[in-house]
Amino acid sequence: MIFGGLVPPLGPVEAIVRAVLAPSVANDPCENMDELIEEIERGEAICWLITEGEDVRGCVVTQIVGQPDHLQLFIRHCAGDGIKDWLHYLRLIEMWGISQGCDSMELIGRAGWLRMLAPTGWRQQAIVMRKIL
Repeated sequence: MIFGGLVPPLGPVEAIVRAVLAPSVANDPCENMDELIEEIERGEAICWLITEGEDVRGCVVTQIVGQPDHLQLFIRHCAGDGIKDWLHYLRLIEMWGISQGCDSMELIGRAGWLRMLAPTGWRQQAIVMRKIL
């Protein structure tokens, strides 16, 4: 099951969101957990929870970026346990993006993401390189 567009404030699920996203946010020197939570609570980013019964299996954070004539749904974070078991739920997020007027979807991730997502139509468009200063 996927729950999308959590209505701010996150309240009782904030601790769970923080725990699930912690490894992903820690790997990105341009992100800060407190700022990310604030963006979710302001509605600037959308937090999607993937659940199995009462358990949260994963969390996806998206943001719509671009210009009015070209909107893109950007996946900022996608993390959790057993991702291969619930990755198919990204299709629901894609459908939501289409309903919001987005004509593309993008994420930045390690090579393993491309291997997992290629069967669903994702293609490598560029290489992102970073140097930590």
